[in-house]
Amino acid sequence: MKLTRQQAINEFCKSCIYDSKDTGTWRDQTSNCTMIECSLFEYRPLNANLRTVQKQEKINAMTDKQRQAYELQCEKAKERLHNRKG
Repeated sequence: MKLTRQQAINEFCKSCIYDSKDTGTWRDQTSNCTMIECSLFEYRPLNANLRTVQKQEKINAMTDKQRQAYELQCEKAKERLHNRKG
């Protein structure tokens, strides 16, 4: 079975940092990874809490114009999703 790009990154991170004897899930442990020199650091799998915090930090750092464009993009995505379901 061929892995997707994200699945391959997940597997790499698990093999690099995950310790079943340590606390937390593999995703918790990779979320806490500090190897910023790793070429996959920005793409590592994150636990839901950290993903939410990072997303909010990015939104907070946006200019008003960027935030408006982001909100418009979100609305368009919701509309496309609604049209697929309907």
